[in-house]
Amino acid sequence: AIKALKDGSSIIRINSLENDDYGIDKNGHVSTSAQTAVVKVAYTDYYVWGKIINYNDGSAEVINSKMDLFVRNAKDITENYISTNKITYLSNSKKVGNITLNYYYDGTIEVIKNNKSYLVRNVDDLNVADSDVTFINNNQAEIYSTKVMTDGKIIDYYTDGGAIIRDGSRTLSVRKSNSIIIKDNKIFEIVNNVYVDKCKTIANVTYYTNGGAVVEDYNETTVYVKENSDIKYRNNNVSNISGKTERLIKETTIGDENVKNFEKAAVVTTSKYIAIVDDKNNIIYDEHGNIKQLEPDEEGEYGDDNEFSIINNSDKEIKYRIVIERSSNTTIDDSYIRYQLSTKSERVGPERLDHNIWRIDNVAEALNVKGTNYILLDSSIGPFAIEDIQLMLWTDYDTIPNSEMDKYFYGTIKVYAWTEE
Repeated sequence: AIKALKDGSSIIRINSLENDDYGIDKNGHVSTSAQTAVVKVAYTDYYVWGKIINYNDGSAEVINSKMDLFVRNAKDITENYISTNKITYLSNSKKVGNITLNYYYDGTIEVIKNNKSYLVRNVDDLNVADSDVTFINNNQAEIYSTKVMTDGKIIDYYTDGGAIIRDGSRTLSVRKSNSIIIKDNKIFEIVNNVYVDKCKTIANVTYYTNGGAVVEDYNETTVYVKENSDIKYRNNNVSNISGKTERLIKETTIGDENVKNFEKAAVVTTSKYIAIVDDKNNIIYDEHGNIKQLEPDEEGEYGDDNEFSIINNSDKEIKYRIVIERSSNTTIDDSYIRYQLSTKSERVGPERLDHNIWRIDNVAEALNVKGTNYILLDSSIGPFAIEDIQLMLWTDYDTIPNSEMDKYFYGTIKVYAWTEE
């Protein structure tokens, strides 16, 4: 989605079309195929690094002299950075002799020494003397690739998986460079992304573009490190890992799919891609053990799913409940059905469908709800807002007995909405 100015207190949100068309041309003409919604300013926040204009659909605009940003979910904005990808602004700079130190709000420090750029993520990794700067733990990152965009912006990619976006003298630090999506040689968006690339290998350590790393033969096991700057070196060997690590629990290979299951995360390597999923339980497998679905991100590809939108055309906030009404034609035991539901701001599941049945209450009586209904989500939507919903349903082949094979679940997705009196 993008935005177009309407007046001082509102904007028009425009959903991009499926062919990556923005839905609006350079002259401001909106495509008749694009979904739009009027969004009003709710309130304004101020951080040391910028002004935040919050809109009533949950999005926000960041105003900063270095670079303005549009954030789909204002909850992603923290005091020091934006989203788990740690998008952050430059705080200040200082000179140490001929060396320049650029400090970012998330703790990242760029060291420009002998006309070469390095990154460290913690001030404790540096020794700053009167006229020199040295790297105590030898875990500094260097530029390994640079891309120049059509509009002149430059992206420097670093060997610890991070990136610096440069627009003239203005810069933006992105901890997870795999989150930077480029289309038509322009920065299209910065979003959560499970797909990664390798950006450096040192002996038994492999670094990835999500800021993580896999360390083999560490204390006689293989571990996953979510923040690879926690890895410290001495004499080109790992001397210590200061942060949390996850032990390798299980490794499987089926066809060209290799899956390393750590305590929580999973690293998936195939001939077509590498992916790192923060929660391995979100990976969906088919009955043969092949991967059917990786954890979806905001713009991820979904398998057998239902996509729909909830649109509030009124000037009031509306509460809504998404349910599946079970059909009497269903033959399978409902306890074997799983679901996962995602919106821009939250995700429910994976979870058993029958865990949250809608019992008769005042709302059910007022809305004349009949039959067996399983509650998928309770939420609310602001005035003139649009909420995009993605729903996945599947059968849990790990637990289903043979007696339930060749049986089916039938149901109807329904949305009930009401206003509070």
